[in-house]
Amino acid sequence: VMPIIEAAAKENHANLVRDGIESEVVTRVPAVGGQVATLRTPNGTYTEVPIAKFGEHQAHNALAALCAAEVVIPVNGALDGDIVAEALSTVKIPGRIEQIRTSPTIILDGGHNVNAAESLRAAIEENYDFQQLVGVVAMMADKQVEEYLGVLEPLLSQVVVTENSWRDRVMPAEDLKKIAERVFGPERVTCVPELPDAIQEAVNMVDADDELGVGYGHGVLICGSFTTAGDARLMLEEKVNPDLKKPKAERVFQEAVEPEPRKQEDEADIDFESDANPDFDINDFGSVGPDDDVDSADGTGDADETAGSGNVESDAETSMNA
Repeated sequence: VMPIIEAAAKENHANLVRDGIESEVVTRVPAVGGQVATLRTPNGTYTEVPIAKFGEHQAHNALAALCAAEVVIPVNGALDGDIVAEALSTVKIPGRIEQIRTSPTIILDGGHNVNAAESLRAAIEENYDFQQLVGVVAMMADKQVEEYLGVLEPLLSQVVVTENSWRDRVMPAEDLKKIAERVFGPERVTCVPELPDAIQEAVNMVDADDELGVGYGHGVLICGSFTTAGDARLMLEEKVNPDLKKPKAERVFQEAVEPEPRKQEDEADIDFESDANPDFDINDFGSVGPDDDVDSADGTGDADETAGSGNVESDAETSMNA
């Protein structure tokens, strides 16, 4: 690919900026909520830049964005360092190694190929110290499912296989179970076809081993597709059950009730009044369908589907999902 890019740059009299040659991630240190990096571009060096995303790959993504900004913003030399820091410290990519809950820790990731799985695993190993991490996985049938699961196998203590709302493309849970059992062994795999129930099962597994009820070292990873991440993100919105941010011991118990069917989509924006549920009962949440709106999951130009906002997934993947 690089010879083609080099030829195109020469033909169009364009400067070629390559990661590791004309530009570089000089240093990188994990920090709360992301990382701090020193980035070198053709126009200058930016020191101690806060990047509000986990993972080494996100530092390189930030470098690429910074190099592009230097080209399109009409200034001579380097950009204002304070503006660069403010911009990169506020970048959000919903559904990409996104922690949305504590007690227990719940992480969403929409990556769906081997490279994305490798980046996910590296970021979690670098930034978390899980004693137990339960995976909730739903994937599209046309992906490298076994290879993807193989990358995550050392990371996950157990896996709950399920399905997301894109019924035409998602791999049936029973088929996914067979593949997962080859990777993890039957004793580490549970099949729960409905995603809300699968999330509940994973949280129950984590709570059962969390004797102190503080959530530290125990977590749930919901992954395999941006549709999966988007569905889960919609279910776990804070407005549906704000008490979920509290430690389990501080939540107020109430019996789960079946939600009333929604009469119109606008009702999804109405805040729920709730005393909360100490056992994180997924039945407190509304159902998810393919027409539900959620935030864009990646914002990177990725050809995959976005987090619940559309069903357009392909094998094309930009470096933001690497």
